[in-house]
Amino acid sequence: MIDLERETSLPIEFDPKTLEIKLGANVCFMKQWEKTLEKNELWKSLRFAHHHTNERGRVITEPELWTYRNPGSVLYHGFQGIWDGKIPISDLISQYSIRPDVTALHGGIIGSEYIRTEGHEHLNGFPEIYETVYGHNGYLLFKTVDESRDREDIEDIMFVFAGPGDHVVFPPRYQHITVNLGRQGEGFLMTDWVSPNADANFQYIKRRNGAPYWVTPGNHGLDFIKNPRYKGRVPGVRIMKPAEEIPELGLKKGKSMFQLIKDGKGEAISKFLNINTEPDRTFYNRAFEPF
Repeated sequence: MIDLERETSLPIEFDPKTLEIKLGANVCFMKQWEKTLEKNELWKSLRFAHHHTNERGRVITEPELWTYRNPGSVLYHGFQGIWDGKIPISDLISQYSIRPDVTALHGGIIGSEYIRTEGHEHLNGFPEIYETVYGHNGYLLFKTVDESRDREDIEDIMFVFAGPGDHVVFPPRYQHITVNLGRQGEGFLMTDWVSPNADANFQYIKRRNGAPYWVTPGNHGLDFIKNPRYKGRVPGVRIMKPAEEIPELGLKKGKSMFQLIKDGKGEAISKFLNINTEPDRTFYNRAFEPF
C-alpha cells in the first residue's frame, strides 16, 4: 500500500496492483461505487462494442465479454462525497456546493484501448475539476457544435496529459473521459470536484461506443483512432497539458484541493463549478498549454 496522505491531505492508502483504497479512521463518504463491464452495460461505451451494436446503440450480437475481461470484475471504483469526518460533508455541500470524489482505475488494455472510464457529460453544462494523485493518465475532452440538435458535428477535442499533482479543469459543456496510460498492474488514482447538481449523463458516449477518437497504444506511445460512429465534422485532437498554476481558482501543481478547501479557499472553486455559461476563452487559454 502506498501512503497518499501528503498528496491528498487525507489519510488514504492505495494499492496500484489491486486497486484497493484504504481510508483512515476519520475519513467518511456518502457512497461507494464500482464499475464493471456488465453494470449498466458499460461495455457499450468501449471500442469493441462497435461490432455488437448499431448506430442507435442497440445490441445486434451479444459479445463474449469474458474474452476481454471477467465481466463482473471491477474496472474502476471509488468513493463519492469523500471528506474528513471531522467536518460533515453536508456542511461542505451546503456552504460551497462542492462534492469531492476519489476514483481508482486499473492499468492495461481492454480490447485494443487503454483502460478508461465510460465517459459522461453534464446535461446542465456545469464544469468539473480533476486532480491526478497517483499514476500518469490523460483526459479526453470534447465539445459538440450544437447543444440543441443530435450534435453530430464536433467543435473541439483535447487530450490532456497529466501526472501527479496536476489539476485539469473541464470547461462547461465538454464531455470527458479519463484514460489510464499505465500498464497492467499500474493503477491510477484521482480526485474530482464537481457540483452536486451537475446532472451527469452517460448515454451520448455509450450510444456511440466512445468519444470521437479511441485512445490506443501506438508506436510512439499512443494513437488516436477515429470512431466511425461520429458522422459529422470531427477536428483533430489538440494535445495539451494542464498549466502548473491557475490563480483564479487557487490551484497550483502539487497542492491538494482537499487542503485548499480546508483552508477556507473554496469560494472561487464553488463559483466555477456551479456555472454553465459558455467557456471564457482567455481563461482556458491559460489553463492549458501545448504538450
